Amino acid sequence: MTIFKYEMKQLKSTVLIWSFSLFLVILSILPVYIGMMSSADTMVLEGFGDNPLLEAMGVTLDVIATPLGTYAFLTFYVFLACAINGMNMGLKMITKEYMQKTADFIFTKPHSRGKVFFSKALAILVSALIIGLAYSLGSWIGMVIGAGSDYNFLVMTQIAFSIVFIQLIFAALGLFAGIIFPHIRAPLLVATAVAFVSYVIGSFSNKMGYTALTYLSPYHYFTSAEIIKTGSYELRFLVLSALLVFVLLGISYYIFRKKDIVIDA
Repeated sequence: MTIFKYEMKQLKSTVLIWSFSLFLVILSILPVYIGMMSSADTMVLEGFGDNPLLEAMGVTLDVIATPLGTYAFLTFYVFLACAINGMNMGLKMITKEYMQKTADFIFTKPHSRGKVFFSKALAILVSALIIGLAYSLGSWIGMVIGAGSDYNFLVMTQIAFSIVFIQLIFAALGLFAGIIFPHIRAPLLVATAVAFVSYVIGSFSNKMGYTALTYLSPYHYFTSAEIIKTGSYELRFLVLSALLVFVLLGISYYIFRKKDIVIDA
């Protein structure tokens, strides 16, 4: 637990900033948007129809006019931010040891590489859960203020908790990339680029009808429109997400145990 506690201490400021920021942002804007959309006339709603995010989400105008539809629209923006945060956490878990010249000590003694790897992975999991819980709490309070009881709590919770899965998928990808390329000096820039490219691929696949490309965009594994429609996650994407995370972690762990440590001068 020593390494886990150390990593949580290192992530403390990041987790607090993200948790409070997402909590306050969704709490502040959700009631406003719900009020605006519920009282909007047809012309205002039609203006939203040209928004590429609606196409990416698969949300129609009649859905966006509901409290849950409005919430889903706002949460899709949060997806992109959380993807960046998740991948950045995964990358920095590895690259920081090389940047700080501590890799030789951390990865060789006094703990095994396996213990180091899983402690880092656990720290990411706990961090993602804390951020997800903070966002869910802010969402619930904002929804109560804006919609009263006119919404499905379970559906809202599933949409909110999707940000945890998004973070974990991109964090696993970040860990994998960090182990392969441990000397990355700008992890945030790389994380932003990967998250944005994934978003573009997903939007393009929806726009052009290339459903196969959707699998390259984790944002579309947890489509809010489908959750609102069916009341649950799509099982195939839930399973795919779990497989993707475990496969990436498994490969990363295998490489991590065997990889030679080379510290730049």
